[in-house]
Amino acid sequence: MQDVAKVAGVSKNTVSLALRNSPEIPPTTRKRITLVAKRMGYRKNPTVAHLMTQLRRDALEGYKATLALINAHHQKNAFSRHPTIPSYVEGCRRRAHYSGYSLDEFWLHEEGLDGEKLDRIFRTRNIRGVIVTGLMKDNHLPERFLTVWEKYPSVVTGVRTREPALPFACTDHHMLAMRAVENALRLGYRRPALVLDGTIDRLVGPCLRDLIERGETVGFGNTP
Repeated sequence: MQDVAKVAGVSKNTVSLALRNSPEIPPTTRKRITLVAKRMGYRKNPTVAHLMTQLRRDALEGYKATLALINAHHQKNAFSRHPTIPSYVEGCRRRAHYSGYSLDEFWLHEEGLDGEKLDRIFRTRNIRGVIVTGLMKDNHLPERFLTVWEKYPSVVTGVRTREPALPFACTDHHMLAMRAVENALRLGYRRPALVLDGTIDRLVGPCLRDLIERGETVGFGNTP
């Protein structure tokens, strides 16, 4: 199989999927790989084929569905290179695997991508739902994807969205901040300062600085 992959210019896994007539591989690619394998005299070992089929069946017993994990950040490599987004992605992957779901990754700002095209891809790959992460600079999703959010169960993590307001899942940052301040007070500090990135401040809701100045945030002191 490795020899077939080398001649066909694809991976060994692609050859395996193609020879099993998997819909994950485009028909033209499947046909080309099949012809290469036939020309090279490749023959399946029936014993090995039966064993692999059994192993795959066992591995998929807990499989429920495929979900789309959408990178909404303006940088395509944010899932691996951003300072914080990879931690969200790793959490999504870990939880999806634990719950029996697989994830297909997409970049929201891919050239030529819109709701209609994404819908076709989802239907082809039998994707049942959407997880959106990576929003950092704004909390609005491109209007051209509105049909996707309306058609597929969708949830966003990281920054809460508006227009559309999708269901939201996130760590309770308010509670974490409150515990940090409580610990600082317990250690003897009397005027702990809250340092918050201005962009994040605007995204998460009412400006915490204003709340502090009005004395509406219990436990937070304000610096001059």
